[in-house]
Amino acid sequence: METRITVTGPYRFQELRDEIEDAGISIHDGSNPDQLSRGDVVEVSGKLKPMSLFKFEIAFKAFLDIMDNETQQYLQEIDYQDQQVQEEISEEDVEELKNMLNLIQRFAGDKIPLRADVDSHPFGIPLDRNHMRSNPERVFFEDREYTVFGRVENLIQDAEQWDPAAVTDIIDTYVPQEQTGEEMRTILKQVSREFNMQLSDEDFIIKSPGSIIHPIAVHW
Repeated sequence: METRITVTGPYRFQELRDEIEDAGISIHDGSNPDQLSRGDVVEVSGKLKPMSLFKFEIAFKAFLDIMDNETQQYLQEIDYQDQQVQEEISEEDVEELKNMLNLIQRFAGDKIPLRADVDSHPFGIPLDRNHMRSNPERVFFEDREYTVFGRVENLIQDAEQWDPAAVTDIIDTYVPQEQTGEEMRTILKQVSREFNMQLSDEDFIIKSPGSIIHPIAVHW
């Protein structure tokens, strides 16, 4: 683990990690979540799963990439394939998908909600896309394990839950105040079924007990 961080981590991050260790501050690995408190430094590894609106953003972006100009040109050279695709997906469908992607990106803003389950304990990681060195839609489309280094920002306890969509402008600006977060998730699930996306409650919320990590570095 130490070697991997040294090789792949930015110099300033490694310097910060050294200072934390020199100060005698414990770095938790997430294996004992009951012992975590707000402000604790953590380093957890596992598969990061896109959540909420960001999951839609990745799916729609991937679909549009498949339907790019080169793919369309290739399909037009094969009549029977082109005919089959045109019957299933019209230009209007593609344009509608682009409009939905633009809206989702506006709603989601700069935050990218991710989920990591370590020994059945869920961690929520809200990344800031402005601080990423790589394209987030492409990076988190791949199925790989990541390491997250950061501090515990909040603990989800009792009957609490973390809903990434609730911290965006989508609720206050585009959804009537009388509608609850659950109703909003119902709408998103209906959209997902229209595009044949398999989603569950875990894709939208993190229930207690859970932890929210303010990320300092994410790498693989």
